[in-house]
Amino acid sequence: MRFIDIVFIHKEADGNIRTVELNDLDPESYEMFVPIGEHVSSLFTNDDLEIAASKLAEGSAAMLILWENLWVAGIGKAIQDAGRQLVERAQIAPKWSSSFEQELAAE
Repeated sequence: MRFIDIVFIHKEADGNIRTVELNDLDPESYEMFVPIGEHVSSLFTNDDLEIAASKLAEGSAAMLILWENLWVAGIGKAIQDAGRQLVERAQIAPKWSSSFEQELAAE
């Protein structure tokens, strides 16, 4: 797994929102999250942050994490090496896979 973007969100008691992106941290704090030499992109949009903040209770905080599953890169390479092309990749939310498993068990 490799972290692509991390943002900390704090909704203060008065409702004000504070965000800190990983790239905003001092070098020592940054290195706690990212191995030396890795680049982290700011991929979360302001809309993403606003949506996440709207779900927080006042006086609470959250951390948004966007990561890459590195094992998937191996699948992509294997597909390319076989002369094929990966058209689309998506992740299924756990609630949907649980529902599917229940349907299979019922059959």
